[in-house]
Amino acid sequence: MGKPTKTAELIRKRIQEIPPGEPFTPDEFLSLGTRAAVDQTLSRLIQTQQIMRVARGIYCLPVDGRIGRYGSSEKKVVDLIAKGETLQVHGARAANIMGLSTQVPMSSIYLTSGRSRTLLIRNKTVEFRHASSRKLLLAGRRAGVALTAMWYLGKAEVTPRLVGKIRRKLGAEEFEALKSVINDMPAWMRAAMLVDEQIHKNEQRRKLRESGSESGSTVAPIPPTSLSPLVYIGGLAALNLPSPTGTGDWHLEETFFSQKPPASRSFLFGVGCETDTTSFFEEEGICDDFYDCTEILDKLCIPHEGAVAYAATHARAVADLILGAVLRGESPDYVVLDDWMPGTWDKECVYFLLEEARPLLTGAQKEKLWAWECKNPFDYGNV
Repeated sequence: MGKPTKTAELIRKRIQEIPPGEPFTPDEFLSLGTRAAVDQTLSRLIQTQQIMRVARGIYCLPVDGRIGRYGSSEKKVVDLIAKGETLQVHGARAANIMGLSTQVPMSSIYLTSGRSRTLLIRNKTVEFRHASSRKLLLAGRRAGVALTAMWYLGKAEVTPRLVGKIRRKLGAEEFEALKSVINDMPAWMRAAMLVDEQIHKNEQRRKLRESGSESGSTVAPIPPTSLSPLVYIGGLAALNLPSPTGTGDWHLEETFFSQKPPASRSFLFGVGCETDTTSFFEEEGICDDFYDCTEILDKLCIPHEGAVAYAATHARAVADLILGAVLRGESPDYVVLDDWMPGTWDKECVYFLLEEARPLLTGAQKEKLWAWECKNPFDYGNV
């Protein structure tokens, strides 16, 4: 082997300034010589075991440990390869990190904002999978690991109980970060988060009462509901009960735990109530759907009278609000279907109910309904 060239000597000196185990690429030395000269120098340094190749086009100074020499960690190499991309660990690994699963993934998979590809790093296959931006939210934070874990575990396993476990694992600051992206979560994940949040608030409220720090005033319970005659929780109150489809508004606290007089909290719809659409919709969205909301009310510590409580589905609740306004001669413009009903199926259910009511309306009422529909169009062709 000939005498090292000036370029080779400059590259060698530059490499010696890099900490052992820190990965680098040939591009870092192109200011010292041509690409061919850089590649030749690195090849010779590998042959003399002065540096190690840890992946294609990536090298490092070896680290001398008690069990021998080793190179860069997988994480450092991955970060270098995916520089400029948003990276997150795969959901299986995330679930294990968060203590939500005991299974230890055998393969190395990363979610990335870049293209999908498979590489060999330290003689181990590492896979990069392209993921949508909302699956990469909070990347680099423990809150992001928790979010990825929930995506991986899916609807069946992401319950309020599991969210409560994540809350305890993350701590207050990181859990607040997780809550900050709730509007970007799928409906089933958002529902579990919201129920857990209310359970957490109720627990705090209970502790305050027990310690004497909270006043003794209590919220009036929801009056009894029934199927015959048909009386049910409807309107905005029904919309504020978490739904698996993710529809509706989310003001649980002010809706169900306000200290306002009970008369100002209009929960009930149906026979004998201020809003009664039973002659138009009959039992659609209540009895047919068997929407017994007793369990969800009890879980959220929402007081109610009667052993069983019934509520309108979110589609029926929206249809009730629209038709109720029309029957009073008002315009239901405050109901914006795209905001309240993100899912196509829910929108279809609302329009189905309104179509049932249309033949029973007067001409003036039909015009008001038509005006609202023009502002909230629905394309049946995309169903």
